[in-house]
Amino acid sequence: MITYKAEIVDGFVKPSEGGRFTVLCGRGIVKVIDENGDDVRDFKFKEDSRTNRVELMSKKAGIEIDLNSLLCLPNKKEREFEINRLEGMLYEEYVFKLISSKFSVIRQREVFPSLAKFIGRTSHNRPDFIVEGKIAVEAKVGEVNIEQIREYSRFLKKA
Repeated sequence: MITYKAEIVDGFVKPSEGGRFTVLCGRGIVKVIDENGDDVRDFKFKEDSRTNRVELMSKKAGIEIDLNSLLCLPNKKEREFEINRLEGMLYEEYVFKLISSKFSVIRQREVFPSLAKFIGRTSHNRPDFIVEGKIAVEAKVGEVNIEQIREYSRFLKKA
């Protein structure tokens, strides 16, 4: 949860050290509180072009997202991190709905036990989905790691 002081300038909430409003935000929660401790109902944050993509993905995935929960983050890096996290989650949900409508799909099942604590090397042992008990699927919005898929595949072929 992030808390910061803000002002409302031209109808938009903007961070300000000596602001009359307090903004509470993080993981879906957005509150703007005035100096008397009362909730402010009508507030807006400046638009960010990347939220258009999140809005489209949320419609495709059938999940309602309050874009203010992204726009309220004052730090650009924090906002980008949260947008990336949300895009990944929405895309994974969309892919799951798409594949599971035609095939038998298991989510997040461990393919083999993790030995990371013993050997000191992490391994990929939990794909996003296993389709028909044979195919490992990773829903990625960024770069695909083909070695990760190969690691799953070696164990799925044996099962």
